[in-house]
Amino acid sequence: MATDCDFCGENVRTNTGGWIYPCEDFTDAGKSIGFNGAWLACATCAAFIRQYDAGETRAKRNLASRAIQKYRMKYGVPQMNDRDLAAILSSEVGSLHDKFWQHRIEQPRPYTEQYLED
Repeated sequence: MATDCDFCGENVRTNTGGWIYPCEDFTDAGKSIGFNGAWLACATCAAFIRQYDAGETRAKRNLASRAIQKYRMKYGVPQMNDRDLAAILSSEVGSLHDKFWQHRIEQPRPYTEQYLED
């Protein structure tokens, strides 16, 4: 089982803990999206998820921005100066996250090393 955050890619073991979000697998743009029944979130991304669940709508944009920034840093993607490209990428990530919220099936639980064995 992977230990990287499914939102930003940060290793949950090196972050200050994480959360497991049970979620049904789904399709997006014709592709099957599945994380074995759960998404793993690092502490930072989990905080954005909790904020959004509590009604702070900007937290969802912050989660998408973090995901894009971490992806760029990890894979060496240059800064996007093209507003149209940035808007498309933000829209795609936002759409994927919307489906995450639509398909959540249970309350989150704290990540533990035992999760790797399940």
